Amino acid sequence: MAKYDITYSCGHKGEITLFGKTSERERKIAWYENTGLCPECKKIETIKLTDKLEKELNLPTIEGVSEKQIDYARSLRFKIANSYKKEIQQIKKERIECAECANITNEQIREKAYKEPHSIIGAYYFSYLETNAGIIIDNLKTD
Repeated sequence: MAKYDITYSCGHKGEITLFGKTSERERKIAWYENTGLCPECKKIETIKLTDKLEKELNLPTIEGVSEKQIDYARSLRFKIANSYKKEIQQIKKERIECAECANITNEQIREKAYKEPHSIIGAYYFSYLETNAGIIIDNLKTD
């Protein structure tokens, strides 16, 4: 284990702790300096990507008891919504256009989503229908 002072690709300086072979450490240092962002810039970039996806998919605003809870729920929703983006758009379109699909109640979708929160139907439910941060966190967090 060793600590290294590096300059991230964003230009900020920081200290990182690395383990392993010297060649692996050198590879990681090069990655940080060429493409890695400092923790603060990475956080800002993640917020921008989350905002963009929420706007693109027209996702509802998440409500919670604290900004920290809302931010965490947004990050979990971003991961699942981003990975199932095309499928979510298709489900939303089908629910709007298809009378038979529209007969499926939100309660039926909710039941399926709770059973398999990381499935396509779970992604749809926790992205479009559920706005409570606590419920999103309880169902999408992975231990």
